[in-house]
Amino acid sequence: MKTRSLAWIVSAAFPVLTGGAVAQADLPADRDVVYSIRATPGDPQSPVTFTVTLHLVADHADGDFVSWTIETATFDRLGSSPKQWVKDHPPIAESPDDYWTIEHADPMNPALMEFAVPPQIIGTAIAQSSAYDDLDYAFDTVYDAELIAQGQTAAAYHFQMVAAPEPEEESEENHEPVDFEESA
Repeated sequence: MKTRSLAWIVSAAFPVLTGGAVAQADLPADRDVVYSIRATPGDPQSPVTFTVTLHLVADHADGDFVSWTIETATFDRLGSSPKQWVKDHPPIAESPDDYWTIEHADPMNPALMEFAVPPQIIGTAIAQSSAYDDLDYAFDTVYDAELIAQGQTAAAYHFQMVAAPEPEEESEENHEPVDFEESA
């Protein structure tokens, strides 16, 4: 009896003592999903000019539903003058608990297509160089079955450096095609 009690105390105190959480075996692995914006939206031959990478960590599950935390959102301007901005734990619009909850066919092995429509995120990301300003961002998607079948989602976005008169990137239409994939 004392051994069981001591084991329970040690396992319960382990996250506090080490400063970290104990991985749960009943949750899927972390993942990075990359949303790629092309110079000509919807044209797979067009160069990617901007990416949004969401690093997702499963927080808890209830049946087929997994609640994900966006641990980091990374915004990359590609091309001849690349720039990068990062926002830790970006707030999720219209989510009182800041979780992106998704129903998965197989919760332990989520399919990429189940991450096709990320929640709206709005905020300011930190520049990863002092050579440029922080980035005000807004990224929003809507469900579009045709685009999802093609490995794309419908996104509206606006990325603008804090002190800049013009945006770094913004959607020309309300929602336009954006590619998505899991990062290796």
